[in-house]
Amino acid sequence: MNRLDNKQRMLKLMEILREQTDEENEYTLDDITECFKKEYGPDVKLNKNSLRDDIEHLIEAKFDITINQEKEGMPKFYSHQYRLFELYELRMLIDAVASARFITKDETKQLIRKIKKLTSLHHAKKLHNEILIDSSVKSESKLVRLAINDLHEAISERRIVTFQYGRYNLNK
Repeated sequence: MNRLDNKQRMLKLMEILREQTDEENEYTLDDITECFKKEYGPDVKLNKNSLRDDIEHLIEAKFDITINQEKEGMPKFYSHQYRLFELYELRMLIDAVASARFITKDETKQLIRKIKKLTSLHHAKKLHNEILIDSSVKSESKLVRLAINDLHEAISERRIVTFQYGRYNLNK
């Protein structure tokens, strides 16, 4: 029999609510228990009262949890609906990353994967149709983004910036 300590249980509960619930996908305590069983095995020991207490503690700690109950006696549905970014904002970020020429193809995939983690798994699936950019226009060099970062730092520190546009030798 697997037994979780209180901290593990609360952290996993928070992760389940953040990653798997949203406005359209709400979970009952039974659904949450099933998520725990998938993660820790079917013999994990969970108490619904402990889960309710954990939800109350998370709410007290300012973790946004929405509780819906249609009628008295019906099960309560729990979800984490507050997101730092709206879905359309994440789509704009993904499109901007995909169309940026100075970001390599691998960095683009990695950044898009990170952006999708800013919402629930269900909403992240809706973000799959990013604009398609020909890979020939993507940069092959990681030095470009480092140079851009150096330029931003110099500008913010109000330093003088000089450029060397080309290097010529006797053979041009």
